[in-house]
Amino acid sequence: MPSWARVSAVSCKDTQGTYQNVPQLARAVYGKCHDQASRSLSSLRFVVRTSISIEGVPKDLNPSVTVDGVPYSNLPITSWLEHGSNHALSVQPILPSDSNTTRYSFQAWSNGSGLSSQTVAIEPDDPKGLSYVATFCTEYSLTVRSELGSPEGGGWFQSGIATAVRVASSTPMSGIMGFLGGKWVFAGWYEDGVLVSNSNEAQILVDKPYALEARWSPDYAIPTMILVLVVALLVSAACAVAYRKKALRRQATTPVT
Repeated sequence: MPSWARVSAVSCKDTQGTYQNVPQLARAVYGKCHDQASRSLSSLRFVVRTSISIEGVPKDLNPSVTVDGVPYSNLPITSWLEHGSNHALSVQPILPSDSNTTRYSFQAWSNGSGLSSQTVAIEPDDPKGLSYVATFCTEYSLTVRSELGSPEGGGWFQSGIATAVRVASSTPMSGIMGFLGGKWVFAGWYEDGVLVSNSNEAQILVDKPYALEARWSPDYAIPTMILVLVVALLVSAACAVAYRKKALRRQATTPVT
C-alpha cells in the first residue's frame, strides 16, 4: 500500500469495486473477500492517474506516444496505472514536418530522462498523480553551396542557435590564368540573391531555414602585372634591337678615311 494511502472501515464485496475514500488522483481497487464470514479483504491494490503528453510539436503533425508498445496519437492521454508497476514510454526522436527544411527534435522527458525511450515506475511520492511530458525543440536546416572553396557548416540546428559557415577566401583559377596567378576571390554568402554576409567565415543565427550560396569574383591582378611586365620587356627588347640595327646601318654607311 502506498505510504500516502489511509484506509479505514472498508466494506467487503464479492465482485471488484472501487474504494472512493482516497485522494482524487489516486484510487484503491479491491478484489473478492478473503473470508466471507469475517468479510475482510484479501488484497487491496492502488492505481494512479497518469498523464502523458508532448510539447513543442504542432498538433497538426499528429505526434504520437507509445506506451507498452501501443501508439497513441490523441494527446494528451490519461490512464489509471497500477501503483508499483513498470511501463515503457517512447517517442520518435525526430519528427519531420511537411517541409523538408524544418523538423522537431526530442530534448527530454519531464522526469529528467534524456532518452526518447524509457521505462517508468508508477510510484508517486504523493497522491497528486503522475505526468510525463516529452519536450521537443524546433530545428531548421542550413545548407551551404559553392562551386569552389569546399564549403563547411551545413546541417540541422536548433532554432535560435548561432553557428559558423565557412569557405576558402580564395581559390586558384584553372588553366593558364591559374598558372599566371589568377584566382577566384570570395564575394559573399547569398540567399535568393540577397547578401547575407560578406565574410567567408560568417556567424549565422538560425532563426529560419537557410540555403546559402557562396559567390565569387575573378582576381586578375597578378596575371595582369605579369602580362604588363612581359609586354614591357618585349617592347624594351624590341627597342634595343631596333636601336642596334640602326646603329649598325649608320656604321656601315660612314666612309672610312
